[in-house]
Amino acid sequence: QIVDINMGDNRNDRPCPPMTWAVLSSVQTQPGVLKAAGTKKVPRPNGKPPSRAHHAAVVLESRFLLIHGGFNGLRSMSCVWVLDLASSSWVQVAGGNSSFGSKITPSARYGHSLTYFRKYRTVLLLGGFDASKGAVTDSAYTMQLPEALYVRVGSSSAPSLLDWQHSRWVSVHFQGASKLSGKLASHRGLHTACQADEHKVLVFGGTSHLDASCTSVNTKGNLFIVGSQHAREKMNIGESSQACLISSLEPRTCGQGPTDRYAHAACIGIPQRHAHTHTHTHTHTHT
Repeated sequence: QIVDINMGDNRNDRPCPPMTWAVLSSVQTQPGVLKAAGTKKVPRPNGKPPSRAHHAAVVLESRFLLIHGGFNGLRSMSCVWVLDLASSSWVQVAGGNSSFGSKITPSARYGHSLTYFRKYRTVLLLGGFDASKGAVTDSAYTMQLPEALYVRVGSSSAPSLLDWQHSRWVSVHFQGASKLSGKLASHRGLHTACQADEHKVLVFGGTSHLDASCTSVNTKGNLFIVGSQHAREKMNIGESSQACLISSLEPRTCGQGPTDRYAHAACIGIPQRHAHTHTHTHTHTHT
C-alpha cells in the first residue's frame, strides 16, 4: 500500500494546517517484479566494514556515506564507518568504546535512523533496538561534524581519520511540551525518518519491541515532527554543549492514514510546478 501525506503550506512561519493523508495505490506486488536500473556496484576495498543488517546510513555533502550500528547476527553494533564516494575508500572513525574521544556515545543499536541537517552540520540519530530487542533508553543524539570535513569536500583529498575524530556525539534533550512527544517519537525502531526541510524531520511508524521471532509486539502508526518548528529558530547546539535542545510534536492529520507498520519505507516528494491550461468562455448579454 502506498500512502501520501500533503504537508500543506508552512511558509513564513504560518501555523501548519492539518496534514492530509491519501491512499495513492494498494497494489500487491509479486516478488521479483521490480528490478533496479542504472545501479553501480562500489568496489569493495580492504578495510571495509564487517557485514551487518538493520544499520543506519546517511549521505553527507554528496561525497560521504556514513553508517552507524547494525546487527551482525549475534550482537548489536556501535561502530561508525565512512565511505568516501570519490575514492571508494572506507575509514572506521569510531568503534567499540571509542567515540571521537568524547565521553558521550550512543549505545550499540540497530533499526535506528540517521538524518543529515546540512545547515547545522549535524546528523540526528533517533531510536533503535538493543540486544534485548527492546527500544534503547538513550534514544536521541546528534553527531557534530568537523569543520575540516567541509574544507576537504571541494578537494580531491579525502578527510583523514584525524579529521573525522574531531566529530562528537551530543545527547538530545526534549524539554517542556516536547518532553513526552519527543520520548514517543524517539522510543522506537524500524521506523522511517524523512527530512522535511532544513529544520525538521518527519518520523513515522516503527515498533518499541520485538519478540524472539523478531515480530513486532507494539507497532506504531503515529506521525511526529522533530527538529526546529520555525525557520527563525535554531537548534540549540553550542560548541561546548553536552546537550542539544530540539522540539517534537504530533501534528494534526486528516484523511485516511496508513495502518500501523514497521520496517517500511518513506520519502519526501519534491513539489512540482504544474502547468495549467485555462479555457475562458466569455458570455456577453446585451440589453
